[in-house]
Amino acid sequence: DIDGPIAEGDVVIDFLHLKPIVKELCDSLDHRTLLPRNNPHLRVEEKDDLIWAYHGGDRFAFPRKDVLLLDLPNTSTERLAEYICTGLRQQMGEALDDVDIKKIRVSVEESSGQCGYYEEQALS
Repeated sequence: DIDGPIAEGDVVIDFLHLKPIVKELCDSLDHRTLLPRNNPHLRVEEKDDLIWAYHGGDRFAFPRKDVLLLDLPNTSTERLAEYICTGLRQQMGEALDDVDIKKIRVSVEESSGQCGYYEEQALS
């Protein structure tokens, strides 16, 4: 959701400008193993072309090209919604300086009917 005053063209924001930004953010996450850098229960090491993740007594190795390390404490739907909202806000600020956005609310669906939300107010 994006809230703000109706601007020129009788819309808050033209989705023709918004959709490529959202697509780029989602594509950056798609088909990747998402690992949180800031999780106190997970240790992540980058060695050569592998990413090693240690949790308890378990260790996992992933090809670097298949992993996206996120500066998050975990990869819950709420934290992924926050990550997407932050990226959306940053890219919109660069691309859409003339849009007066009052609120952005992002949802990430884990499975049908199960969503996590993140919302930011007064962005302009």
